[in-house]
Amino acid sequence: MTQHTWRLRDAARFGVLIAVVLAGCMGAVTPTTTAAPVRPEISFVDSATGACKVTDAKAMVTGGGDQDWSHTTDRIVYDQLDANRIFQLNTMKSDGSDTKCLSCAARAGAPAVNQHKFNPSWHPSGQYVVVQVEMKSHWLSWLKTDPMTTELLQNGLWNDLYLVSADGTSWQKLTNTTASVTDGVLAPVFSPDGTKLMWSKIIAPASKTQPFGVWRLMIADFAMSGGKASLVNIRDITPAGATFIEAHGFAPDSRSVLFTTDIGVTSTWEKHIWSMDLATGSTRNVTPNVHWNEHAYYSPDGSSITFMSSLPFLWSFMKTEVMLMNADGSGVVRLTHFNSKGYRESTAEQSAATRVRWNAAGTKMLVTQQMADTYPARKMWMLTFAGACGMASGT
Repeated sequence: MTQHTWRLRDAARFGVLIAVVLAGCMGAVTPTTTAAPVRPEISFVDSATGACKVTDAKAMVTGGGDQDWSHTTDRIVYDQLDANRIFQLNTMKSDGSDTKCLSCAARAGAPAVNQHKFNPSWHPSGQYVVVQVEMKSHWLSWLKTDPMTTELLQNGLWNDLYLVSADGTSWQKLTNTTASVTDGVLAPVFSPDGTKLMWSKIIAPASKTQPFGVWRLMIADFAMSGGKASLVNIRDITPAGATFIEAHGFAPDSRSVLFTTDIGVTSTWEKHIWSMDLATGSTRNVTPNVHWNEHAYYSPDGSSITFMSSLPFLWSFMKTEVMLMNADGSGVVRLTHFNSKGYRESTAEQSAATRVRWNAAGTKMLVTQQMADTYPARKMWMLTFAGACGMASGT
């Protein structure tokens, strides 16, 4: 049993002890859900060829990741542990140069330097970043640098959403999380047209029957007026039957979204990726298998989806790779081989490939690698493909 397995289970129990169960239920809008039959296995190509063959792999960041790549400015934003074991918000050019920490110095209106910052995402203009920020004060503030506490915070507990300018000089708080109950936000992401923001919200703690807590999928209109940002028309779009749900991304036309949920699962460690049409509320399971599937993201032209999955392996916790499939869920191909010998990105230590982001041309990809034995150690990799892997014209 891996260290991560113990940490997740301990964190779940810890969450029951420290989180208040009396979080109020929200008046959710529950659109019709069409369940797809779950197949025990799904066929896939184990090694990509042609445009999707990995020709170069480079570890860009150690101790951080959960990155986003601006298609407007070509800058990368990511979180990274500092010397005091606080996650800070950083940016750099796509070649790894010109690194800047946006949160390492005290600024008026900004969260304190010793508050964690996690999971950043660019506004499509490249002028702003939305980021999770640990609350200034909560029940676990005194343990904030403990790896277990950091995991709980990184995964949404007692976080707020902030909007920060690309140079880090201006910060605006977008949400108001309550420390006295189980509350928090996770995985914020802007729509490509810049008009909407989607995120996940925790409303109840982990328990024996709900080991990942109870979550809702939220969306709001993003407004800027006189330099002041706000979220308006906030609504709950959680599909019926979802208990755990994690926001991932929008289609390039901003009309549909991807998320991971536990609808229809048969075991604790099984999760599926679903798509939702925002106009109709209709949903579809695009990974109907019995594996852990998560961290889905559309390719730049929307023709395909990358996602994390344990599909290549019979069963081994904290052992996943990045997969590629057509937007309808067909044509699954394995892109990465972190856990197999003989590839450019291969590492001796077992790991889980998690969050993925493309460059605008679909020729490069950033991947966060979560290490197993040295958990919570992480790395951020840049993979280069033989061609435009993320484009219909390049595959």
